[in-house]
Amino acid sequence: MVNLSARQLRQPGLAGMISGLLRTHGIAPERLVLEVTGHTILEAAGITTETLHTLKATGVMLAIDDFGVDASALSLVRRLPFDGLKVDRSFVREIAMDWPSLSIVRTFVSLAHDLGLRVTAEGIETTDELGRLREMGCDYGQGYFLAPPLEPDEVPEYIRWVQR
Repeated sequence: MVNLSARQLRQPGLAGMISGLLRTHGIAPERLVLEVTGHTILEAAGITTETLHTLKATGVMLAIDDFGVDASALSLVRRLPFDGLKVDRSFVREIAMDWPSLSIVRTFVSLAHDLGLRVTAEGIETTDELGRLREMGCDYGQGYFLAPPLEPDEVPEYIRWVQR
């Protein structure tokens, strides 16, 4: 998963550059998930829709990051070519002890699946959080419980370790 900034979304030829990098490194486009926050999309208004459609045409996956934090995110899901959404950690960290947060995350997962989107929960730090998210049918997760942030040169070794 790679986050895109408003500045990057405004960069001419972004889709071509990403396609070239994927070819150079032998990575299938569908293995790359580009994340964009609702705030970023609003900040880069105007060319964002065209840019996202162009990126989608390259075969990469697109996801809305920090879903639930920005009220505009629901309208974005409806009109832009996203493949998934990422539930903000502020909701995830409360699901073990807060019924409203548990209900909100369950609703996000259900809504996303009804729309044909995959869900990533961010900020997973405990076995309880992971268990509850699995019970809800959350597709992916990230957080310190699963793996710490890695430097680029550490990723290949980590992948080899995980695949054992």
